[in-house]
Amino acid sequence: MYGPGKKTRTYLKTGWRNNKLVKKKFKNLKQGILLNTKVKSLFKRVFIRIFKTITKLYELNLFLKGKIVSKPDEVVYVPIDLIEYAVGKSPKGHKLLRHYNLGFVKPRIVGMIEKGDWDMNKKRVDLLPQYSIFKDRFVEGKEWEETVAYKLFHTILRNTGAVRGCKNWAEYKEKKLKEYDDIYNQTMKNGYKRREDPQEEIEVVVSRKGEILFKDGRHRLMLAKILNVSEVPVIVNHWHKEFIDEVKRHTGKKRVTPSDAIKIAIEINRLKQP
Repeated sequence: MYGPGKKTRTYLKTGWRNNKLVKKKFKNLKQGILLNTKVKSLFKRVFIRIFKTITKLYELNLFLKGKIVSKPDEVVYVPIDLIEYAVGKSPKGHKLLRHYNLGFVKPRIVGMIEKGDWDMNKKRVDLLPQYSIFKDRFVEGKEWEETVAYKLFHTILRNTGAVRGCKNWAEYKEKKLKEYDDIYNQTMKNGYKRREDPQEEIEVVVSRKGEILFKDGRHRLMLAKILNVSEVPVIVNHWHKEFIDEVKRHTGKKRVTPSDAIKIAIEINRLKQP
């Protein structure tokens, strides 16, 4: 029988760990990986800073032109019962964009003052599929497979080949639906918390009549509604120009902030309630 001897077999099992050359190479490898990680982290921080600087400069330009409110990314609190409708499909030529197109960077639009008929179409929030899905799951206590989410997932999967990067139900359930379960349980325990990044908050727009219309962040909004949260932090992407002009006349200010405008919007909506 041919093969390595006992000493050779012992060295293959343990000897390489004590070999100085191997130890040195292994140490260099770890340092290289660590250095590479630090470089990536540094590059990421630098890129984020450049990204934010470009965004701020662009927003300053819009502010000077009167196309954006003061402190556009200010987070404001809105009573959740006032978010009854979502902004619908915009008429041709009045589409609301969610990102500035600045070439290689596309930051989120916040605080933009827009004229036009983009606020004319709206739909009830409680008719969105996410509301019925979360109600079935967290109020009725159904399994995810018993909700509309299961059918919706397979419909999208047939059309696109993947749903949020997941190619099968088991993967989607583990990666996304478990996340919603965790968020629900954490919110039940600790309450609805404000996000560290303002651009991760629920997004709304405000119409010419001061209506607060839902725009994006539907899972967060639906969870808040299911849990009967009294008010939620939001970021306002778009303000209708007619409403902002009215706020300026009412306050006597040439420049208004989200806090100035949302207070008046809330007052208007409260007066409309029976």
